Amino acid sequence: MYDSERPAYAHARRSGRPCQHATHRLTYAQYDVLRVRAGDACELCGTPDQETPRGELVIDHFEGGGAFFVRGLLCDRCNSVMARHDSTMPWDPASLPFKDKARAYHLNAVGEPGPEALRRAEAEIARRFDNAYWRYRERAADVRAAAQ
Repeated sequence: MYDSERPAYAHARRSGRPCQHATHRLTYAQYDVLRVRAGDACELCGTPDQETPRGELVIDHFEGGGAFFVRGLLCDRCNSVMARHDSTMPWDPASLPFKDKARAYHLNAVGEPGPEALRRAEAEIARRFDNAYWRYRERAADVRAAAQ
């Protein structure tokens, strides 16, 4: 697809919101590099941008533990898979098949965030996982106590 034929959805203001790329600290040129890398399709599942429910891909990023970096472009479904990878949501049977692919995608973030940013991201993901695990254990104990 030629650049002139591509929908400019990330370069357009919608409903008074800033352009999608600006909210993720990207220039127009950096965003266009993302689209070329993705080939106008989700980088995890390959769904073309026009076939997603919104008709566009979302900018996937990691933020936490002092790290911020853009990973790429995803459909909404795969963006929720990455939320599971980042330990902000639990894995479920439908998302588990993507676990290894999500990890590889995370490590291949656009712009190569560098070892320090990746180390911070890994530490934050582990911290989130530990917190989620202990919250689950506490809820299970509360349920068992209430049942007695």
